[in-house]
Amino acid sequence: MENRLLIVDDNELNLRVVGNLMQTDGLKLSFARSGKEALQLLEKRNIDIVLLDISMPGMDGYEVCIKMKENEKTKDIPIIFLTARDQTADIIKAFELGAVDYVTKPFNRNELSIRVHTHLKLKNSTDTINIQKKELEEKNQILEIQKKEIQEQHENILSGIRYAKMIQKAIFPSIDILKKYFSEFFILDAPKDIVSGDFYWFKEIDGVLAIVVADSTGHGIPGAFMSILGISGLNEISNTIENFEKSGPSQILNALRESIKNALNQNSADITVRDGIDLAICIIDFNKKILKYAGANNSLYLIRKTTGVTQLQRLKPDKMPVSVFSQEVPFTEKILEIEQGDIIYMLSDGYADQFGGDLNKKFLTKNIENLFLKNFDKNLEDQKTIFYDTFTKWKGQNEQIDDVLLLGVRI
Repeated sequence: MENRLLIVDDNELNLRVVGNLMQTDGLKLSFARSGKEALQLLEKRNIDIVLLDISMPGMDGYEVCIKMKENEKTKDIPIIFLTARDQTADIIKAFELGAVDYVTKPFNRNELSIRVHTHLKLKNSTDTINIQKKELEEKNQILEIQKKEIQEQHENILSGIRYAKMIQKAIFPSIDILKKYFSEFFILDAPKDIVSGDFYWFKEIDGVLAIVVADSTGHGIPGAFMSILGISGLNEISNTIENFEKSGPSQILNALRESIKNALNQNSADITVRDGIDLAICIIDFNKKILKYAGANNSLYLIRKTTGVTQLQRLKPDKMPVSVFSQEVPFTEKILEIEQGDIIYMLSDGYADQFGGDLNKKFLTKNIENLFLKNFDKNLEDQKTIFYDTFTKWKGQNEQIDDVLLLGVRI
């Protein structure tokens, strides 16, 4: 890049001498014979550096320097005073007004050349930095705009998900049904995300109560869609059943499986789409004191204390989901007599599968069973707190890997 030098001096001979010396330095030269002419040239041309005499009629070099520093276009142009005035006061004043250098006449040609090119390099570097700074500021402005747009989109998405959570919770059954049948119960619902794939469902018909604790494939929005399918299917099936106790939980699971397969267009010939639901369902006849259970990969636990001995019974599920399955068979069910004081626990697999602890391993089912046995005689609300605190402590700084749902009732 070729730089332009402006030489300002009222003496024609000085202009020719300095011009001839600087001509060989590869610079484009401009000349001004007065301060007024210099300012006019600075407005018209792009000047990179100025050699400025002080003693000039009409407007001296100091005044030219002041006006250049006041002008936005010229304020950053380096000014080197080239003058016969060598008093210290003149030199100090020049630097105070913003000059970058001060050379006295007579001058050494090589010294002047080096000073001019040194300040040109500094200016060029400064100009490059300023251009880069401006480009960076423009990019930052664009990034800031994009950031705000992303934040708005994120907030819109979150608002939508929060609203979806309200809709999801609205279709969950009221816990008033549990209050009607149990003096003590708890529901520990800890989703991984805002919405959950785990859900519970209750239905009562003629003194018979059905309870479902379910775990849909996935979590977050996909899991929430599956939970809505599951609840809708259970509601539709229950509306066609006149007597839960006679129909039994296995028949409900069989019917729900067909409902899910139809909704997702699943068929046994193509099981690539494996979305479905794992769940435990129990139907309690309080008059007959009978519990019927069926499970799709999810167990039910019953704890009973008789003659000072605490017993935990695990009702194991059929190893298949409520969806299409390669070895699909009808669901089976188990029947238990229940007694006052019995505690029933039903849960999804999110608790047992959570990584944590000192060795960063899964919590595992056996540790959940130990928790049940250790705390079953406590108030169920206190148990809820204990189970949640235990889960949180175990998880530590690890990410929660799945939704967690745990329900407990005391007969």
